[in-house]
Amino acid sequence: MRCQCPLQYKGPQCQQTKHSFHGNGYAWFPPMRPCFESHLSLEFITEVVDGLLLYSGPVAQLQPWDPEDFVAIELINGTPTLKVNHGSGTLVLQLPGNVDAADRRWHRLDVRSNGKEVRFTLDRCATGTVLETEGVSNWLMTEDHSSCEVSGVTPNQDRHLNMTQVLQVGGVNENLPYIYPQLLHKHFSGCIRNLVVDSKVYDLGSPADSQGSSPGCARTDGNCVSLGYPSCGPRGRCLGEWGSFSCQCLPGFSGQQCEREVPSYSFDGRSHVHLRLGFPIPARRTQVQVLVRTRKASGAIFSLTAVEQSEYLRLERSEILLSAQEWRRSEAPPPTLRTCGHHPSS
Repeated sequence: MRCQCPLQYKGPQCQQTKHSFHGNGYAWFPPMRPCFESHLSLEFITEVVDGLLLYSGPVAQLQPWDPEDFVAIELINGTPTLKVNHGSGTLVLQLPGNVDAADRRWHRLDVRSNGKEVRFTLDRCATGTVLETEGVSNWLMTEDHSSCEVSGVTPNQDRHLNMTQVLQVGGVNENLPYIYPQLLHKHFSGCIRNLVVDSKVYDLGSPADSQGSSPGCARTDGNCVSLGYPSCGPRGRCLGEWGSFSCQCLPGFSGQQCEREVPSYSFDGRSHVHLRLGFPIPARRTQVQVLVRTRKASGAIFSLTAVEQSEYLRLERSEILLSAQEWRRSEAPPPTLRTCGHHPSS
């Protein structure tokens, strides 16, 4: 089954995955039920350097026997900061001070915990430094995550979050008889989207209670509609930004608004097309998209080769298996293909 969702409803079951906050509100959602190994992620966009993205913890004065467990994510002078308390002391993880996430761009935060060990990551560490050095028989790669990831261990003996309170997103309800001493900031101005806790996608369009907030993100969604029509037309998915948009085109189409049909080529088994790219390929993440129709069991689909012939990436079909291989000059040519998936005959 595949859902065809209304415009601006992007969840796997057509949930509203975005919510706007106006600097003085909050939105309540069902409590988190973190597992022993837990993963929380969300994305946000703002131009305000201070704010509260998420809080789950006490909402009333604690009694001596009450658990004080809580988790909070704040922006402090533009820098994402995570606070976690398993009931016996607070761990504070703050990304480097030169990180400014209040730059009108979407940013993603990931919180991964395995008992007492907690890891806090910004933008999947896309800004991390990759160092490659040529070894005796292979390439050695190391990554420096110090600019985009921090980790730590919660203090004392308690190992897991014990929470039953509502999840407060984009701010907290200050009308309750509680002053939230754990928090430096209590509200947020901007948008939050794609809140996921242990594979559960939160429907941000239906809060149990809210104030000073609204479903969707008018700041970015409005850029995806032009004169009443989708900005990317019927052949693309609009990615709304702050004051702009970009289009993610369906296979077979290209252009700023996916208006151009990509030409197709026919091959007889002995022919090929040689293209020279007019732009550099990103070093950390490369996406290649190709549509193929064939009745042959084997054949080369494409090959990307560096100008100096020192590296290549090749996609082949071998006995109905779709396979990929990569190679650097310092390595011996790969004897076998790594199977990436299946491609049925047509």
